[in-house]
Amino acid sequence: MKRQANHFRALAVYFALGCALPLSADAGREMKQGESTAGIEPINAVEPLIAPVAPARKWRLDGSLSAAAIYNDNIFIGATGKMGDVLLTISPSVSLTLGSPDGQGAGYLTLNYAPGFVHYAEHSAQDSISHSALFNTGYRFTRLSLSLSLGYHQGRETDVEVGALVDHRNYSAALTSKYELTDRSSVDLSLSKSFSDYDGFLDVSEMVVQGYFNSRITEAITLGVGVAYGSAEAQGSTAQGYEQVTMRAAYSATERLSLSANVGGDFRNSGDGNQCSPIFGLGANYKPFDSTDVSLSGSRSIVPSAVLVHQDKELTSFFLSVRQRFLQRYFLTPSVGYDHTEYGGSAEGVGESRNDDSIAFGLNAATNLTEHWSVQLFYQYRRNTSTAEGFSFTNNQLGLSSAVSF
Repeated sequence: MKRQANHFRALAVYFALGCALPLSADAGREMKQGESTAGIEPINAVEPLIAPVAPARKWRLDGSLSAAAIYNDNIFIGATGKMGDVLLTISPSVSLTLGSPDGQGAGYLTLNYAPGFVHYAEHSAQDSISHSALFNTGYRFTRLSLSLSLGYHQGRETDVEVGALVDHRNYSAALTSKYELTDRSSVDLSLSKSFSDYDGFLDVSEMVVQGYFNSRITEAITLGVGVAYGSAEAQGSTAQGYEQVTMRAAYSATERLSLSANVGGDFRNSGDGNQCSPIFGLGANYKPFDSTDVSLSGSRSIVPSAVLVHQDKELTSFFLSVRQRFLQRYFLTPSVGYDHTEYGGSAEGVGESRNDDSIAFGLNAATNLTEHWSVQLFYQYRRNTSTAEGFSFTNNQLGLSSAVSF
């Protein structure tokens, strides 16, 4: 009873801080709305609601500040002996934009930096500071477009594959190009590199070269076919070369409905010899009414495991959300996400070792107090069922968050 009383006292204090923090800020621009899927890290920030269009100019400096108070009943996502705590998070962000990334103008450059501060009321040893940075630049010629993207993220977050709170660092780089052959056809070529560094677990790196030929069949339909060659490697495991062949389609007939999908095969050497595995990605947005937005996304991908040596992780994910607006300024967003993960051998003599099924339900109630200040109350439930001992868990989170932009 005493521990529960401490939890609720701390939660009340943090809720008050979350509501009071934005009172001193005045104007700004809201960040884009975010999403959460099953198996992803816990919700820890407000879902921004509006993105006002800024007037065109040569440069723009934007900033935001969000704060959240969250009660989490299983902070270490343990299978037994669940430990709860109240978390206070503060997340500022600053962005610099030069030129027009939206396509108006030849060159552009964007810089974004967003640190995050997390405090645990009872488990202060888990307090952490995260850092996220993103750099984008590009230039458009008459028919050729070039772009470069560099990203970095460092933080301490729960990871379903690891089954615990873990410190990790992610690095990414991508160079992309697009050449317009005709008014209805184009060629895309990209080179990307990523590296994930997990403290106490396996580091994972991957490099991919991909090319696509695209053709606009009608004003609403675009089709494409692509090939890719990649190399993926986990620490202590043999590097894997793989090839992928995919077809993709995009449909956008009206402002109310847009669809995109790609499907193909991944060819790589595994513990059972050369295998072909299906891969896909899909996205759909439907707006049946002016106040209702329905979003559906899904994917299937294959990456080396960060926990098991000589094993790959095949992840299939789906996420559905419905965002309903009431009285112009109130929003209710129920969502559901599902992940299925299979771990299989990437070397001879190594077989399947673990399967996970993860499901998450979320409900967000939010409102815009002013054009640049939003508040939301949210709840999320997650359950992971694993064939490996110690990786099954349930998790409930309840929180209040607030965000301002300037």
